[in-house]
Amino acid sequence: MSARNSAIAFLCPVAPSDRGNGLAMRAGLFLEGLASVAPVELVVVPIYTAPLGGDAFAARHAHARWTPTLAGPQDRDWITGMLATAAGRQRAGALHPLPGVCRHPDAASRARLDELLARVRLVHVMRSFLTPWVDGLLDRAVGPPVTLEFDELDSGVCAQLGDAEESRRFARLECACARRVDQSYTASAADALAIGQDPAAAPVGVVPNAVRRPAAPPPPPDGAGPSYDLLFVGNLSYAPNVDAVRWLCGELRSRLGGASIAIVGSAPGAAVRSLGELDGVTVAADVAEVAGWYAAARVAVVPLRLGGGTRTKIVEALAHGRPVVSTTLGASGLPSGEERGVLVTDDADAFAAACRALLSDPGRAARVAAAGLAHVAWADDVREVVAARTRAVIARHRSGS
Repeated sequence: MSARNSAIAFLCPVAPSDRGNGLAMRAGLFLEGLASVAPVELVVVPIYTAPLGGDAFAARHAHARWTPTLAGPQDRDWITGMLATAAGRQRAGALHPLPGVCRHPDAASRARLDELLARVRLVHVMRSFLTPWVDGLLDRAVGPPVTLEFDELDSGVCAQLGDAEESRRFARLECACARRVDQSYTASAADALAIGQDPAAAPVGVVPNAVRRPAAPPPPPDGAGPSYDLLFVGNLSYAPNVDAVRWLCGELRSRLGGASIAIVGSAPGAAVRSLGELDGVTVAADVAEVAGWYAAARVAVVPLRLGGGTRTKIVEALAHGRPVVSTTLGASGLPSGEERGVLVTDDADAFAAACRALLSDPGRAARVAAAGLAHVAWADDVREVVAARTRAVIARHRSGS
């Protein structure tokens, strides 16, 4: 194979990383898996992140990095490009309007993207709302295969948030792109099953959320330093997480019998920071690492009532040897139950009771944590899954099957 088409293009809405929020961590796993197959040219579309700077992780694993400039009105730019072909005109009519999160490159960035897509051996897209960026490529009779990482189905998330119009827009887009790519991936078996029910959909596989092995298992809190009964870790600018910690520090806290709470995450707003003024509540923003916080905590909690997410933080908590209490929504797509390290309940009284039960019975908490640790998906294994499936897609494309 010539150098001209030896690379893989990876379009991603965040800067991939080995730490931070769950979406960035999941993107990091895919970047590493793809990079073990071929050099990766990383295109970070700045929807959820600032433009790439000196990100060390991306620099280690991507052959080249680029952040395009976004254009103005989304639908006008998108439809103008699609109307050039009969198939594009048909899709424009079927998909208009796109979900509100969709954005498009300006003219200069579009030209550079077209040049990139014309010379790579595979294109991998993370999240369905970035598929319009490769719409023209999917119209061609010849060209590289395209794989899509749904992560989760945004149509379901929008429905949960009560946004019926966005849910319908995403449902249309998800159905269309599932049929047009060569391979798609989800984080959960339930989402894969939902996509696979469409007989016209491309093959879909499950790539579970995974975490990197901690350098050493954290010891249980021993009184030598700060310790917390309950720990929440997450992106504190994400509205569903804000709702979760406010519920935790309000309705749940009144039922917890004085349990101490640590809230750790990125970019908290004033509403979250103010929770740190409550007795027994600590808010830690933009910490360098979370291992020490898990080591100092007894139980991890995920009181999510809205939205979606990658659920990587539950896997991370289990990897650090901590039992988890979660709502059904918080653990969606993950195996749960005491034998999997995750107690699931939605009622405020029952949620608080599950937390108190683990805090009052260290032996049971240790057994639950050990059960969860035994079922953790590890990053090195998942990277191999991504690499193997990527090679298989390239091989199928070469053979014309």
